[in-house]
Amino acid sequence: MVFVDTYDQARSHFLLQAESAGADVECYQHPTETGPDDEGLFIDTAYLGMPDPKRLLIVISGTHGPEGFTGSALQSEWLSNPPDITDDAGILFVHAANPFGFAHKSRTNEDNIDLNRNFVDHTVLRPSNDLQREMQALFAPGLLTVSDLDGLGQELFAVVARHDIKQVTNAASAGQYTHDQGLNYGGAAPAWSNDVLRGIVRRHAASVERAVFIDWHVGLGPFGEPFFLCFNEPDEEAHKLVRHWCEEGMLDSSTGFGDAGERPEYVGIAVQGLAEELPPSATSVKLVVEFGTYDNITMLGALMADRWLRFAAASPLSEDDHDLKKYVIDKFYPKSDDWRASVLRHGANIHSQMLAGLQSWEIA
Repeated sequence: MVFVDTYDQARSHFLLQAESAGADVECYQHPTETGPDDEGLFIDTAYLGMPDPKRLLIVISGTHGPEGFTGSALQSEWLSNPPDITDDAGILFVHAANPFGFAHKSRTNEDNIDLNRNFVDHTVLRPSNDLQREMQALFAPGLLTVSDLDGLGQELFAVVARHDIKQVTNAASAGQYTHDQGLNYGGAAPAWSNDVLRGIVRRHAASVERAVFIDWHVGLGPFGEPFFLCFNEPDEEAHKLVRHWCEEGMLDSSTGFGDAGERPEYVGIAVQGLAEELPPSATSVKLVVEFGTYDNITMLGALMADRWLRFAAASPLSEDDHDLKKYVIDKFYPKSDDWRASVLRHGANIHSQMLAGLQSWEIA
């Protein structure tokens, strides 16, 4: 029962496994929002290890709503058979970073903020450009059904024909701060989750000298295979080390980005922002690990459908809108037994490899 169907089930299973593992558990309830059945929404943490560790592995799930089902399954599976940890190390599991999106099966939070674009200095103005405005208009059609998404590729190719593909990729995915009902909206201020997550890291990492962040995601890469995005600079020691630690997955490979050939210039990434809460002398690896599902255009269509359901669908949902909801969930949480088995196998290997790497990382 690692893969479940609701946020409440995922949370209950995580807490059960954390208790069985003897972890120290903390729960942070959202002050205003509830789930679809009026249940409370929480960011929960489970800590394994000695107090005041010098080395800390931080494993995060649910930054992007329905992707939390996969991250939660990986966390609960590891907690069900906890590893041996050296005396100077600890593992911090952060469950449901975006509990609203997780519970409502929507990528963004209660304010349509993409939490993985929210970790920026919000005093800096980030106006949109013409291409971003064009892309946001494309993402917000007046009518949307599953069959309409079949034409998305042609519309995108038409945009690419007029612009450089890297510019289109950045305009579509890197993050934007002006369209509050659009895709990849980073918000005008730190989200509730942002503040809570920063506080969690500060409290657990006060004595840390080496840290590894793993934020589990779903979408990029080949079906059921891991795809590593390292948010350290290529010339950093941490970036070089993680190349040796990670399994055969494609660290910063172009495979997940289609014709663009390289990843977008993402801004506001959670693992980068959370690393700011480490002690000044600490060094960290900042990883986002994706599990591939479908091609990029299909996944972009799922994001459009998610946005439509938030802002344009009638209440109660029509039959077409119910189809869109099923489409979104399937794309971010495939029911394929092969996909899920591959995720569990690779996820367990990655957890073990990152812990081993962290514990062998030299401290001067």
